[in-house]
Amino acid sequence: MLVVHNDFTATSGSRRVRDHLPPAEANARLQHRFAEINVWRPIRRPVESTPLAVCDARSIDPVDFVPTDFVYREKVGEVYRLVYNPKHRWFYFPGLECNEVILLKCYDSSQMKGAVLGAFSI
Repeated sequence: MLVVHNDFTATSGSRRVRDHLPPAEANARLQHRFAEINVWRPIRRPVESTPLAVCDARSIDPVDFVPTDFVYREKVGEVYRLVYNPKHRWFYFPGLECNEVILLKCYDSSQMKGAVLGAFSI
């Protein structure tokens, strides 16, 4: 199923830091600005069908975000789903080669005023 989503929410961005670092280190790092960047690239061959699509975060209205549980075997995380808005500006990268990457800023603690300004993917 193709779903428009972002891997981090206002809640899960800092939670992810705590999930991956020892408590003292996580607390120290969370005192400063941080961003979570995803790297996406084809693994085996160029993308010829169903390429990754990304939405320009500047075209997303905060009411378009829908916090959604992301259920793992050992925990429940949270991602944003996105509702349709004709103002969204979408981009895709046809024929992306294995030696090319897309960097997606999915979370930035300085922009957390009720909405994540990040790339959304299908």
